[in-house]
Amino acid sequence: MKLLVFPGSASPCNSLYREVYQLLRSGAKKYGYQKIDTSLRWPGHFDSNERSFGTLTLEGAVGVAVNKVQQFERDGQPYHILARSFGNYVAMKTILDVRPKLLRRLILWAPPPYWVLWKMFVRDKDETKKIARKKWLTFDDSFFPSVTPLETMLPELRVPCVAATGSEDKYCGHGYLQYLKGFATGAEFDVREVVIDAIHEVHLGLGNTVVAAYLKALFSETLSASLAEK
Repeated sequence: MKLLVFPGSASPCNSLYREVYQLLRSGAKKYGYQKIDTSLRWPGHFDSNERSFGTLTLEGAVGVAVNKVQQFERDGQPYHILARSFGNYVAMKTILDVRPKLLRRLILWAPPPYWVLWKMFVRDKDETKKIARKKWLTFDDSFFPSVTPLETMLPELRVPCVAATGSEDKYCGHGYLQYLKGFATGAEFDVREVVIDAIHEVHLGLGNTVVAAYLKALFSETLSASLAEK
């Protein structure tokens, strides 16, 4: 089984986020994934040389993601998608655009509500731009108008979905995931127990207890049905 990771708005090349994705790669292997692809980068992400190409929009990110998902489809093997933060919006829109046949599971970690994106990228955009630069991200006024709310996409989802967040996540609460579940009328939608003491960016520095609970919330019981198809 393969795993394709959709990053959030912060660049995975940033030092803190490198640890986030390293943990996902090592943790997913322990749960049986044989290939973990964390290579996706959105327009607006800085690369390892701190260079940025384009600005962040949903359309731009989906354009990149569609090409990657089509590549996975051509490989002819079943796979899962794990999306982080803003990557949840990209993953959902990509799935609806491509309608992949080999995708067996969508895993959501801490999708920020639409109103949170408005608060950050419209009301508080000047402050967010300062923070974004530290997270190796470029965006402008075109970002927020490009975003499609998850609530409008979830009714069309036909892929089994797992959703999780942490008790200390400042962007996504557990109640929001329960709220989203009500929109997923066409697919199984499993909201996991809240990961105690987990923040938005989980890394090894949070300790073994938090890390173990985080990986379990994302990956436990997600392989049982799919492994039988191998």
